Amino acid sequence: MKKLWVIFMLSLIILWGCTNRLNEVSLEEEGVLAFARRDYQTAVNLWSNAYSKNEKNFPLANKIGETYLKLGRFDKAESFLKKAEESDSENISIKINLAKVYILLWKLPEAEKICEFLSEKKIDDPELDLIRADISLMKNEMDKAETYYRKAILGSKDSLRALMKLAIFLKSSNRNAEADNIFQIAQKNKVLSAQINLLSADYYLLDNQYEKAEKAVIEAIKTEPEDISLKYYLVKLYLAEENNEKAEELLESISTGEDDKYHQLMMADAYILNNKFDDAEKIIAEFNKKHPEPLADFELLQGKFWLYKGKPAYAAAHFKTALELKPGLLNARYLLGITHLINGKTKLSENSLTGALQISPNHYKSLLLISELLYKKKEYDLSLDYIERLLEKYPEDFTGRIIKGLNLIGQKKYDLAKYEFIKSAQLSQNKNDISYYYLGLTEELSGNYISAAHHYQRVLEINPELMDVSHRYCKMLLLTGQKGVADDFITQKLFKGDESFEKYYLAGKVSLLMKRKSDGENYFKKALIFQDAPGRLYIEFADYYEKENKFEKAVEILKECMEKKPGYPEAWIEMSSLYVNRMDMAMALETMQSGYQRFNEHPVFQINLAWLWLENHQDTDKALEMAQSAYEKNPDNVAMADTLGWAYYHKGIYSQAAWLLSDAEKKEPDNGFVKYHLGMTYYQQGEIEKAVKYLQSAIESEESKFFSQTINDTLSKIFNEKPVESAKNNLYPTDEYPANESILAPPENEKENQDMISPQWKQ
Repeated sequence: MKKLWVIFMLSLIILWGCTNRLNEVSLEEEGVLAFARRDYQTAVNLWSNAYSKNEKNFPLANKIGETYLKLGRFDKAESFLKKAEESDSENISIKINLAKVYILLWKLPEAEKICEFLSEKKIDDPELDLIRADISLMKNEMDKAETYYRKAILGSKDSLRALMKLAIFLKSSNRNAEADNIFQIAQKNKVLSAQINLLSADYYLLDNQYEKAEKAVIEAIKTEPEDISLKYYLVKLYLAEENNEKAEELLESISTGEDDKYHQLMMADAYILNNKFDDAEKIIAEFNKKHPEPLADFELLQGKFWLYKGKPAYAAAHFKTALELKPGLLNARYLLGITHLINGKTKLSENSLTGALQISPNHYKSLLLISELLYKKKEYDLSLDYIERLLEKYPEDFTGRIIKGLNLIGQKKYDLAKYEFIKSAQLSQNKNDISYYYLGLTEELSGNYISAAHHYQRVLEINPELMDVSHRYCKMLLLTGQKGVADDFITQKLFKGDESFEKYYLAGKVSLLMKRKSDGENYFKKALIFQDAPGRLYIEFADYYEKENKFEKAVEILKECMEKKPGYPEAWIEMSSLYVNRMDMAMALETMQSGYQRFNEHPVFQINLAWLWLENHQDTDKALEMAQSAYEKNPDNVAMADTLGWAYYHKGIYSQAAWLLSDAEKKEPDNGFVKYHLGMTYYQQGEIEKAVKYLQSAIESEESKFFSQTINDTLSKIFNEKPVESAKNNLYPTDEYPANESILAPPENEKENQDMISPQWKQ
């Protein structure tokens, strides 16, 4: 009896094992049926269940990996394909699928390693050629990429996928005619697969045809409705079009598992772009708990979160970490460039943008930003090099034309600049006011005042509320003898529309142009009654009083600004500079220290305070420390370098001082302070010829009243002859046409964070 019982139990165990295997087969077969229905999520769920019961079923692991690839779950796809590879390291299909995933994850070394392995095995496969071509393209090895794309076409007997990839490559290389021919051949097919529709979308995007691109992706989704990667592609397309709300809506409609990293990251990204920071922060916090391991895309997301929340210092750390994990992450390099620029680190910004362009030489946003950055640094030739690259790729780009025109203005090539602005007006009807504004500015700089007035008038017909344009228009009228027309224009402005600071500010400026000082002052005072009057109006009014030698009134206006706008740092800087101009260094220092207590992290306050300590012969150690802190935040700024060099001079570290000051002098050879400081440094080093050269040049500069006595004494020691008299004593050379905060908006739209109005040594 006992024997029969044992036999019975053995039979049950055997039958249970058979049932389990039948169940496994059943799950796998059900997965096959689901895959055939293109129900990929169901397929992967069934197969994953079957795989959990037998983790040695490596062919099934390959299927799961391929399906996760269709679901856009690249991390999961990589995991299962690697498991499949472990069991069958010679399997070409697994290797190729894994290489595709590595490319999508930007793991180029891993993808290249697979290609090398298959090459050693003498594998000749069109899919492998396409992978090699994609890798070469991502590495900017254009000749190799083209060779592999054409080889893939021959090997696959003109497959549509290979043809489309070549067309996209040619289009990105500006070989439009050949690209269009190949594209049209591919499009002749009546029925296009999801994959071909997706490649068609890529092609349309290169031609800036967003509507056609969207239509192609939607067609692909109709063909493969369960392929979530296609929906993710559409999300990215919406984000590229800045249709962020639509992207968020689509993401919320995509049903995925809770552990879908990719979906979580994209969802948080959409929330950030739509300023839903609480929702984004919740996803970030939960993601961080579940996935504590370093992940480049997550670091990128956190960087974006802090950048959009207005905390660029936090953002920079995350972007740097993302790049350490994935050096080829283009978006991280570009955003790091923006972050450095916001933080005032222009050189680091330039380096980051250059790095982005090494990854993608035709990256539109990087080309645009670096050209604008260089324009503002007055490096017009280099800026033009980048903008020409952009226009070669995007010849119909409005912003590119504007930036090119501005660089040509900087080079005083006014006729060429006018051509660019005329071209920009033809490209964008809804931005004509910008084109006309810069046409007016170009004509004004050329001395063609009648033509300038005409263009400014056209701007005002489009947007009559632009105060700076109104001011320039009136100025041109006065210069062309049309005082009556200017009077009528201002009168109409004063009696039309709601009460606002703008109308009185405009009336004040024009009255001062007409030499009606009393009227101008009264209008300015009326403008300042309004609570929304910006800080720059106080600065401008105080500057007017200073030029009129009404020092007490200038101080009164600035004190009013400090009281009404305590968060506006320029008021303290302007007040300090007033005292500096009167050679009252003690009061200048007191004012700057008061401002520094409010804005102690502001590099402008740090550098000014350091300079004033040095001029007052106080606390040179702290002055050096403060100057170093400011310089680190903006090493490209000449004033920062000059003050730090002067601090080294006062500490007797002449070699370091000479290095900084000589570099600053190369950047601004007409800067009187730099020449004075450099001359004194050479004198202390015993380089008398150089000292004399720079000191004699400095004493002829506009800033010479601050140091003429010291130069005279020094030159007397050298030559033992009568001191040279200073010819000039105005600290503030005025720039009639200052660069705007945004080069795509007229100057009246300046924000409160405009460049500081400050003495030369603080710029």
